[in-house]
Amino acid sequence: MHIKLTAKDYAVAMLALAMTASLQAQATEVYKWTDENGVVHFSDMKPADTDSQNLEVDDRTGFSKAVEAAPRMNTAQATEEAAVEEQELTAAQQRRNEIAEARDAVRLERLEKQQWCDKHRKRLIEMEPARRVYTYDEDGEQVRMDDDTRVALIEESRNYLAENCP
Repeated sequence: MHIKLTAKDYAVAMLALAMTASLQAQATEVYKWTDENGVVHFSDMKPADTDSQNLEVDDRTGFSKAVEAAPRMNTAQATEEAAVEEQELTAAQQRRNEIAEARDAVRLERLEKQQWCDKHRKRLIEMEPARRVYTYDEDGEQVRMDDDTRVALIEESRNYLAENCP
């Protein structure tokens, strides 16, 4: 595959490269040290009488983002810190999972409750106006429900709806 660049494309690429190079050059050195009282100080000038740590501060953004120019941590420290961070992430992930499970349980409970409300509403719609209600027995034969059972089921549905359904 061969890409053909026009003079305009080339000029835009060079301009972008020049801007990137100029942005990378915008860093300020800052020195960090702790005095005899344990107070941490920052300055753009290196203190003469105290050991200090050299930090590079990125001036490109409105935020100061310190990058240590001092020696990097060894591999054991990096591994240990990564393990601690992974445990924290794992704990955070566990918490998110627990919250999601609780949310799902509440959602399932609401769905079940809604289904029961619908079932009782349907029962009332079918049984209240009817004088004769028919059901099917174990053998599949149609049987008329007696009035006491019908009234009891209507009352049960009314009570359930009053207590549990909006």
